[in-house]
Amino acid sequence: MRCTQIKESADLHTWEDNYLRLPQNSDYLFSWRSAGKANMQKTVRWLESADPHTWSDNYLGIEKHVELKIHGQCLDIW
Repeated sequence: MRCTQIKESADLHTWEDNYLRLPQNSDYLFSWRSAGKANMQKTVRWLESADPHTWSDNYLGIEKHVELKIHGQCLDIW
């Protein structure tokens, strides 16, 4: 399994045991940002309405694995 930890680093009482899991061979790759989108292009905003002070700028980034064949060679692109 590939695991992406979901946590709010600005929260002093953040939980350390929350993960989003995918099978190792999944075509998708997730990344987590707890302080804005940065340069992630495809994102889902992640809100925690019970804690509005620190969870308003969290995003789950989503990328899809693409395999290209160029002149008979496979290239993995993330």
